Amino acid sequence: MGATDRRLGWAWFFASIGGAALIAIIAAPELPVWSLDVLFLIVAICLTIAVIKFGWFGAPNVPGKIVRSLFILSVIWGTVFWFRWKLLTPHIVDALPGFAGHLVIKLVDEATLERQYVFDVGDPEGARASFYLSPNNLFTFAVTDTRSNVYPLETDIGRRGIPLGRFNYVLCEIGVSGPETTMAVLVNGREVAFCSIRTAIDLGSRKWNSGSLGSNQQGKQFGSFTLAELLFYSATPTDDEQHQMNAYLKGRYALNIREP
Repeated sequence: MGATDRRLGWAWFFASIGGAALIAIIAAPELPVWSLDVLFLIVAICLTIAVIKFGWFGAPNVPGKIVRSLFILSVIWGTVFWFRWKLLTPHIVDALPGFAGHLVIKLVDEATLERQYVFDVGDPEGARASFYLSPNNLFTFAVTDTRSNVYPLETDIGRRGIPLGRFNYVLCEIGVSGPETTMAVLVNGREVAFCSIRTAIDLGSRKWNSGSLGSNQQGKQFGSFTLAELLFYSATPTDDEQHQMNAYLKGRYALNIREP
């Protein structure tokens, strides 16, 4: 085996390691932040070594080599940092008019063909915010506007969504900003569901002071859960407010809440 073959062999080896680390990030986004940071670092370092071994930094002269090297490095490391930011940063970080439901809850899946409601609240103008387990085993955060249009946001059961059988901090939020509305569900600080609606949803006065806990507003379709904390707000939390909430819940319930 010649020197070129060995160099290419090492190039493919490091490219494989970087690719494996990237697959691990995609397959297990619920890992702790420090674990994800280590994997992101492995991706960037291994891909950098791979392109060096492939000889992609080569150029006819020194200035060309420097420019080419800086360009390739900026693409690799810039993409890795952008991907980390997209993965770990929630979409809603400002106070937006809408709804925010904070729950510390242990959820249970009962054998039933009906929805299992955690809460179903509304305001005087007819807007409604609900959170329930659907018959197809998906947790659904659903918001109904004052015109009776329903906007559901679904998330899975389990480690990629909302785990059952243990206490978790669940945040269901919707915020209106200009001509756009954003919905999100976070579990222990990790965003597990998100959608952007390209219209400003009319949520009325956002006085979420009527409704039901543990059933729908008609007193049916009961949910099974243990509740430790429940707070409803008429606006999404700011980044600072969320950090304060996380610190409180960590201290009171010893929850492992992700901080980007």
